[in-house]
Amino acid sequence: MFSKSIRNTAFTLIILVLTAVGLEWNNQVVKNRRAELAANSSVVSSSNSKNSSSVSLEITIDKPQIKVSETFELTILTNPNAALEISLFSPKPDVTPIRTTAQADGDGKYVYIYQMNDYNFLGRVVVEAVATSNKKSTTITDTFLLDTWGTSLTESIPQFKYIYPLVP
Repeated sequence: MFSKSIRNTAFTLIILVLTAVGLEWNNQVVKNRRAELAANSSVVSSSNSKNSSSVSLEITIDKPQIKVSETFELTILTNPNAALEISLFSPKPDVTPIRTTAQADGDGKYVYIYQMNDYNFLGRVVVEAVATSNKKSTTITDTFLLDTWGTSLTESIPQFKYIYPLVP
């Protein structure tokens, strides 16, 4: 009887130590993924673009939350005929961003219409726009929520709702 309690205590201590190691490892993975996402969405500019404030840039998303397969409209206001690079970043760092290049019209306006069909982008999608004019560039970011047609990602299931088990 005494040996069983020692064995059970030893196993319990081993489980606690492994749980602590696993939680620490998970925290490190989360920190690394956040750092990768920040590194993927940063823009490196050359040293000759010291006065990047001369390129105006404004971004407007028509809906703060869209459903999968819905289209959204992104309006970009910038300098006339500025070159634009538009990137959509998934909340998952391992998903390749969607990138588009375009040019603003003579009034400095560009409307980007896109249909989100990729379930890998579910969650908070980061939109990044880079406008370049006369070798000077400006970057701006905004976000929207891509959601499914079922239960919303922002809503939780009410606690009073009973879920019936599947019994044959």
